[in-house]
Amino acid sequence: PLFLIGTGYLFLCWLIFFLREKTHQREIFIVSLIGLVIGPIAIIIYLKDWWAPQYILSFPIRIEDMLYSFCVAGLSAALYHYHRKEITYRVRRPTPLYEVLMTLVGWLVFLLPFLFFKVHSFFTSIAAMLFVALCILIKRSDLLRPMLFSAVGLMIIVIPAYLIPMLIDPAWIQREWLLENFSGYFFLRVPIEEFIWHFCFGLTVSMWW
Repeated sequence: PLFLIGTGYLFLCWLIFFLREKTHQREIFIVSLIGLVIGPIAIIIYLKDWWAPQYILSFPIRIEDMLYSFCVAGLSAALYHYHRKEITYRVRRPTPLYEVLMTLVGWLVFLLPFLFFKVHSFFTSIAAMLFVALCILIKRSDLLRPMLFSAVGLMIIVIPAYLIPMLIDPAWIQREWLLENFSGYFFLRVPIEEFIWHFCFGLTVSMWW
């Protein structure tokens, strides 16, 4: 239930950005839907070594995972488009083949070390997202500023999604995160890995569209 409360805050943020960015609502909604589909698949991996949240319903794909993935993907896109208004494009976008290969290799970087070498999903997901971000910047270096804006913005926006549930249950992090698998460094009582992950997610997913 506490995960759903934090996700409810993220949905409120998503709704505010969605209503504000009237000229980019289609793009934001499509990216949100992509997150809705892909996110819960990745979260299944995170349940192995990252955390063990309490869900309302015990289905393989949970409503909290879907809503969270929908919101963070859409927020990344909204932040990206907010800053992108200032950009004058100087280069063409990558070819569809380049984008497909980039995405496939990114998934392999995420999954293979985890499945075959038992590398923690934090490291494999960070490596995968940074790989995709680098591939984007090789072709579109002019997008660095909006990507960084989205990365930092998302990292800041998600902070209350942790703090609000902890007001209800101060031991929420200790109970539902597998802290023995983490570095032991915290910021605002939240594992530092959470902030790094959201930074990289915002950096990469912000310009899916």
